[in-house]
Amino acid sequence: MEFLKPPTDSLYKFLALSGLILFLVSITWPPWLLNKLVLSQYEVERDQQILKAEVNHFSLESLQFGLSVEVFRVDTANLKTKMDELQLLTSRSGKQALNKEIESLRAQWLEKNRELEQMRKAQDEALLATAKRNLEVSHNLKVLIWYTKATRAVFVIALLTVSGGLVMSVVGFHLWYSRLQIYQDAMLKKQAAAEEDSKGTLDN
Repeated sequence: MEFLKPPTDSLYKFLALSGLILFLVSITWPPWLLNKLVLSQYEVERDQQILKAEVNHFSLESLQFGLSVEVFRVDTANLKTKMDELQLLTSRSGKQALNKEIESLRAQWLEKNRELEQMRKAQDEALLATAKRNLEVSHNLKVLIWYTKATRAVFVIALLTVSGGLVMSVVGFHLWYSRLQIYQDAMLKKQAAAEEDSKGTLDN
């Protein structure tokens, strides 16, 4: 954890290292953000294409549903007419076979109505699912637009911080070397020379 602590022994060292960190963050973070944005854009485009295919499929199903409804209406009208005719015959003649046929036609008519109701429910569910999918894609598109604007702002800021970080780093390293390090190096040389001289006098 000592590595993460900022240097406090020299303002120039702090300036140099802060500028270097700012420069590195400024050149690495925006490309990462741009990569994330492009991947999000691809996902939204994929979702839009899937939604378009679903809407086209739903339109075809709606046409088929409309045709089926018309066929069912004709069939149920025919069944109702046959039932009415048979009821008239039954009331006149009272035959048991006609009653069975009427019950059979009534069962067919009820079954057709049940099928029609199931088709309507399936159509409503498909419409609701498509509407939800449309809302989801619209939301993802809004998020993508916001990410695009935020990424542009980050790139503008990064242009400033790259140059600022580079200037801070260069100035900090120059001042650190010219005002501190050069003198510390000279002092170390003198100490090393003095130690060698003291060793040479001890050996003699």
